[in-house]
Amino acid sequence: MENETTGKRKPLLNVFDIVIILLAAAAAVLFLLWRSGRLTPKEEDVVQNTGTVRYSVEITNLDYGTEEKFQVGDELLDTIRNFALGTVTGVEIRETTVMSRNLETAEYFETTVPDRKTVILTVESPCTESGSAIVVDGGYTIRGGSTINITGPAYYGVGVILFVERGTDR
Repeated sequence: MENETTGKRKPLLNVFDIVIILLAAAAAVLFLLWRSGRLTPKEEDVVQNTGTVRYSVEITNLDYGTEEKFQVGDELLDTIRNFALGTVTGVEIRETTVMSRNLETAEYFETTVPDRKTVILTVESPCTESGSAIVVDGGYTIRGGSTINITGPAYYGVGVILFVERGTDR
């Protein structure tokens, strides 16, 4: 196209058009490589060990009487996505304690909370280990120190994973 005032031709493509064309071409090449299987890891490259994992979950600040609902043999689920988390193999009930501070002496001390309980559940599940991740049979990734939402037959709660023991059957 010619500009009517100057008589110069306008370029057909500008820099922005060239960048868009190059990005589209790169995306097409990546898609073809992915479809051909060259970008996916081979089965022998992914190291996975199957076994059993044992972990404990601490649920604090439960109402008095609620702790009696936790039983050995309960099947646990994740309350958010319904992932299977494993079977309860141990239940430990404690008084709920908190750290308090004496304002006169500025010392910290541990005190119990009346009418509140803490439950520590020991859970076992089949798992798959790959790299640094432990994925239980239901698809949930177990990490020590992380928060977990659980539900059982007659209860639900939010707890913290205290410890993870890998490979309890090997």
